[in-house]
Amino acid sequence: MGIRQFWRDYSLVMRSKQRKIVIRVMNTPRTVTEIKKRINLGLSETSRVLRTFKDQGLAECLNPKDTLGRVYQLTKRGKLVKEKIEN
Repeated sequence: MGIRQFWRDYSLVMRSKQRKIVIRVMNTPRTVTEIKKRINLGLSETSRVLRTFKDQGLAECLNPKDTLGRVYQLTKRGKLVKEKIEN
């Protein structure tokens, strides 16, 4: 990943309060419901953020064929952004 891509990813997360909150709690693979409960956001808001992360390459769904109980984890790019935000 190039430096420009990193800053695009970082900017994407920093432009949204919800995205910043979600990325901070993604330490391990979690379901949408687990993430929602930890951050007190609605299910649809949490799902939208995770879908954005997935579409942008910051997270991946570990069981995409399941319609319920999808599990998400950060990709390498997502972990780099999370690390930058936390420091």
